[in-house]
Amino acid sequence: QNIPDGADIIFIFGEIDCREGILLAVEKGRYANVEEGMLYTINIFIRAALELKKQRGFRMFIHPVIPVLNETRNIVKAYNKIFKARVNEVEGLEWIDGVFTRLLTPDGSKLKSEYELDGTHLHPSYVSLLGEGLTEIWRG
Repeated sequence: QNIPDGADIIFIFGEIDCREGILLAVEKGRYANVEEGMLYTINIFIRAALELKKQRGFRMFIHPVIPVLNETRNIVKAYNKIFKARVNEVEGLEWIDGVFTRLLTPDGSKLKSEYELDGTHLHPSYVSLLGEGLTEIWRG
């Protein structure tokens, strides 16, 4: 409620889902497979974001899930691929492009050392990548 109507908002959805939620739900039989779980959660996030946009007039930017943990990087990559495609299908949401790939080594297997902090969180220097991603959107 403290965020003014019409504000620019950045959302990061899906990190916990990628870390544990989707895999546990598949194990318990809630989803037939990981992709189904990804689509289900992504669609929840999109509906929630669009409802907030409708109610408050926010300009919505969707940030990719951050690939910090080695153990979850592959699921994060798959999740972001699906999430980006879904966001790009929806009017009124903007995917912050380029941030994800710039965080990773050229082969996409590791977080670049300059963005490592403690094995769980990103180094604050990452914010410059976020700025670049937003600038690309604003320039159109």
